[in-house]
Amino acid sequence: MSLSFARRALARLHVVLASLIALMVGLFLAVPTAPTAAASVGPLVSADFFGGLDAGRWQVVDPVGDAAVSVVGAGTGDARLSIAVPAGAEHDAWGPNESVRVLQPVEDTDVEVAAKFDSVPAGTYADQGLQIHGASGKWLRFGVYSHGPTKLLAFAAATTGTSSTMKLKQEVTAPSGQMWLRVSRSGSQFTFDYSADKQSWTTIGSFTSDLTVTAIGPYSGNSGTNAPAHTAQVDYVFNTASPITPEDGGLDSDGGGDGGGGGDPEDTTAPQITQVQATPRTESAQISWTTDEPTTTQVQYGTDTSYGHTTPPTTTATTNHDHTLTGLTPQTTYHYRITATDTAGNTTTTNDATFTTTEDGPPQIDLWHEEPLTVGLHGTPQPWINVLGNVSDPSGVATLSYSLNGGAERALTIGPDDRRLQALGDFNADIDLADLQMGDNTVVLRATDNDGQTTTVTTTVRRVQATAPALPYTLEWSENQPLQDQATVVDGKWDVVNGAVVSTRLGYDRVIALGDLSWRDYEVKVPFTVSTIGPEAKTGTSGDALVGMAMRWQGHRAFRDDQPAWRYFPVGSYAWLRLYDTWPKLEILGNHSVPSEWVYPDPRKFQFGEPYWMKARVETLLDGTTRYSFKMWLASAGEPASWSLQIVSEGPATGSVGLIAHHVDAAFGTVEVTPL
Repeated sequence: MSLSFARRALARLHVVLASLIALMVGLFLAVPTAPTAAASVGPLVSADFFGGLDAGRWQVVDPVGDAAVSVVGAGTGDARLSIAVPAGAEHDAWGPNESVRVLQPVEDTDVEVAAKFDSVPAGTYADQGLQIHGASGKWLRFGVYSHGPTKLLAFAAATTGTSSTMKLKQEVTAPSGQMWLRVSRSGSQFTFDYSADKQSWTTIGSFTSDLTVTAIGPYSGNSGTNAPAHTAQVDYVFNTASPITPEDGGLDSDGGGDGGGGGDPEDTTAPQITQVQATPRTESAQISWTTDEPTTTQVQYGTDTSYGHTTPPTTTATTNHDHTLTGLTPQTTYHYRITATDTAGNTTTTNDATFTTTEDGPPQIDLWHEEPLTVGLHGTPQPWINVLGNVSDPSGVATLSYSLNGGAERALTIGPDDRRLQALGDFNADIDLADLQMGDNTVVLRATDNDGQTTTVTTTVRRVQATAPALPYTLEWSENQPLQDQATVVDGKWDVVNGAVVSTRLGYDRVIALGDLSWRDYEVKVPFTVSTIGPEAKTGTSGDALVGMAMRWQGHRAFRDDQPAWRYFPVGSYAWLRLYDTWPKLEILGNHSVPSEWVYPDPRKFQFGEPYWMKARVETLLDGTTRYSFKMWLASAGEPASWSLQIVSEGPATGSVGLIAHHVDAAFGTVEVTPL
């Protein structure tokens, strides 16, 4: 007899006892193990369990026979479905599927289902989530299980008969008490999203399945030699196309929708869409805009107001949006409108707007700065000036180069390059300040496509006599003057919105530098807000998302013949918040990462969308080394008295300040720099 079989046999010996326990737990509402009357099969009907469990719609499946399933708190704002599995026996959502699930028969159609759990798996291999069942013994699992006291993994699998195959697996943020899961089905594609706070969603991934859907519902399970007891507390299961609003009869302040959060009042305000911009090309168009809160979005477009085409909805909620419409006809007028949906399910759709694609021609070069690009008005924060933009062509861009003041052409790298050039067609001409003359300098960019057609664009770089800004120094971001007249954009495209500087194209090391290379000892303080993590984080060479600053910044240095240069040493120090999928971590690094220190902030949960402060200090010691200090805190909590991290490092004796938004949608407020 196998150990697994023995455990199952023992579990079945306790069926009678477990049934008595289930009866006691469910005195308020007895839950049958099968529907008493067949419900008509249609789209998934949302449930918040306020009125109990509809036995005509939901079916309890308990293969081992020892679970306790009930609705607790029915009729109150705390109503939830409780699915309890005992310790010792396995209830594994794998192979023959011995997990306990509560399923609703549904029609085979596209759907997005969201569930809020008021429980978090704790014991090793405790498990909860959603299952989607189909015909021919096929079913899919989308859940979260515990792998020790602090590690939580999102997991998806597909099963046919008793053969299961892992599809997705990713470590996720361990929440405190609540979590949200979302599964969307579009044809044969299934997409899995997870959130620890309802505000910031992580897309675990997508995969295809030929499943003919017959039922959907939540489950609870466990596995392993010492399978732990686990009770999944399901606050609601919603078809996001028809959620229950207000949830729990309005007694639950969570607000329903596809998430909720810790007693916040119900969000009924639709998002605002602003700064809409269309950039048409020959066979494509780029539509960009911002929203006043994190939203998912999509664009409808076509040659008339019936549109006919719709982009797939984004899966990550953010405030800066950028969609590229492809497959368009040259020299054609298109209509479009934008739909944005916040995390509470509130939706806004813009009025109809139009753009006209260009004729089939040579490459198009889009510069990301205003004319002229001025150098020196705000000091010299690095030894280079960066001419940034994007080049595109339907047939593909073969070469891109620039010349300075009529000199020789210098080849430019066209993105993506897995580092500073994030997107297709991005470029960054890093021009040495020593090559610039005082006054106006002419930079000519030349692009040639694969058909041999060439485009040249001329821009002016104006160099003025630079004077180091005196300390104390305050930089209040202004929408009424060019950004490059206020600071130096090192990477990406930035804009000033509501008094804060924002990276409008998320990506690798979006850096903006300020101050002067001659600054020596100073303290810098800046408020910031992070709305979300960008979808490209943790891909290629990117690693985790970061938000923070560089002290005694020196600019990038070339490694071999890289263009643009990407080596980020020497530097005084880097200090940032590393936004892991689990707990965030404060870090400070010296020159060439030596020394390095880190600490988990308290509390360890980072609050997306909330204002924070960061402060750093640079002070030269008597022996010639430098002490770097760093702290970060939630604005509403007040500044802590002590520094979170301190290191002593050897490195540059002077340098400027760099603000860093590495794969995050971040906004930085007024910067204050004071001398020591």
